[in-house]
Amino acid sequence: MPNKRLVQTALTVVQSPQRAHPVTKSRQALAEEGYGRVVGREYRVTLDDIERLKVWLGREGVDWQLPADQYGVGHREEAAAQGRNEKHARLTTGDKRLLIQPMSAGVLANGRELPVLPEPGMCLSVDGSSITSLCAGALVVIENSRAFQRIRDQLLTVVPHRWLAVYRGDTEYASGQVWARDQARQHRIRLFAYPDFDPAGLMIAISMGAEHVLVPDLDALENVPGKPDDFDRQQDQWSQLQRAVPPGSILSNWVDFLRQRKAGFTQEHLLSYRIPLELVPVERVQ
Repeated sequence: MPNKRLVQTALTVVQSPQRAHPVTKSRQALAEEGYGRVVGREYRVTLDDIERLKVWLGREGVDWQLPADQYGVGHREEAAAQGRNEKHARLTTGDKRLLIQPMSAGVLANGRELPVLPEPGMCLSVDGSSITSLCAGALVVIENSRAFQRIRDQLLTVVPHRWLAVYRGDTEYASGQVWARDQARQHRIRLFAYPDFDPAGLMIAISMGAEHVLVPDLDALENVPGKPDDFDRQQDQWSQLQRAVPPGSILSNWVDFLRQRKAGFTQEHLLSYRIPLELVPVERVQ
């Protein structure tokens, strides 16, 4: 039975007005099966090759007019409707779940308001692909699971109006970071991040495109012991951070604090010391 990539390649070939394509492993495989031929660095097909590929796709239960990028994109039952091999599905019944929680009222998903759950630590577990429309004041990606669970206990110097907290994800849960970034772009929602206060955490926030970052109040942090080992292990990220944050920007005050202390501060650390968080814009080097 052909693999998913081979089916997608065949769909691309039969739908293309071109009769010559760059050679790839999948096109080479089609040529070895007798569909087209390889000449130098080109894979070439005739009209007869195209018609025979349509028949081949039909034997696999695949409509030759189906866009290649739409083949196998859903769950197994959807893939089964597109062809003979339901294992070509991108999504499975065992997909990782996304963890989210509204921090205040007014967050709408698919036109319905998401509930603010009664107890801190409670959150919603959802299939991220099931959310087709989203309306929120901001999406807040939170780096660590404990900080995500306790985010409504966290002291903030700003009111979280219609914020939706999103767990970044790990080996057990889906990548909330990718989901939030995509949702922010698609629905024009502000993207925030709450990372560890160290070079690696701040670079994660900057790299994901966060517009603002939640960072600790520096006065409250002045006498809190940090973790020098974390800072020492993050010298690559420290170099990146110094290049990424413009001198004189608001966030540069927090970079200067790290430079002076030469220590990192995890989210668990900030929670245990009840350190308030400030919302600071991320200005980028032009």
